[in-house]
Amino acid sequence: MTSNNALELLLTVKGILDSEITPIFDLQYPTLLDLENAQNSLIQMNTFLTSIIDNPPICVDGIQGEKGDKGDTGSIPFQKILSTSIQQTTLSTLVDINELFLSLLPDSVYEIYCSVTFQSSVTTTGLNLGLLTPLGSQNLVEIVVPIVNIQSSTRLALNLPSALIPLNSGNVKGTGVTSANSNHTAIIKGIIITGSNSGNCQIQFSSEVSGSAVTIQSGSYLHLIKLA
Repeated sequence: MTSNNALELLLTVKGILDSEITPIFDLQYPTLLDLENAQNSLIQMNTFLTSIIDNPPICVDGIQGEKGDKGDTGSIPFQKILSTSIQQTTLSTLVDINELFLSLLPDSVYEIYCSVTFQSSVTTTGLNLGLLTPLGSQNLVEIVVPIVNIQSSTRLALNLPSALIPLNSGNVKGTGVTSANSNHTAIIKGIIITGSNSGNCQIQFSSEVSGSAVTIQSGSYLHLIKLA
């Protein structure tokens, strides 16, 4: 349902409230016709409220979005997805984070913000966090992950692309965490400029050390805003 459809529905309900469900008559001595009109208004109102409960408005034109709403990227300015499960790997090669991807249109400009909550089984193993977009895209982004350095310097950043070569993928590898089996946060933010190819904005991850577990936690999310 678009926001226009939702507005039409709400205006219809308002019309019933304004014109029918509050009829003007003597509340102490209502006529039979008054009571019948009131009853009919209540029945009609109940029908509309039931339809709203059974089919709640989900706007897909950028005024309101829902968890996991990927929608029609040609008609909405933003998309977002929230992970609801954990995912673990012991591989040192990048794999897709199953729930963290959204579609991209060709010849478009997007603002990206991604927050990844993760745990490492040991302090000496960090997160390798990556971003993959369609071939021909330019990722003008920063990837920031915690490292096991001193507390006052616990972030490592990678800026993409280089000055000479536009890149559609990149990753940054942390060297550890300050506390094992506890939540840490990594961030991806910036601008994605797609070329002639459509495809997905896919968040990826791996363990810094092969055989050592890194786990993506539920509640991680990806948010895209279509700028042009």
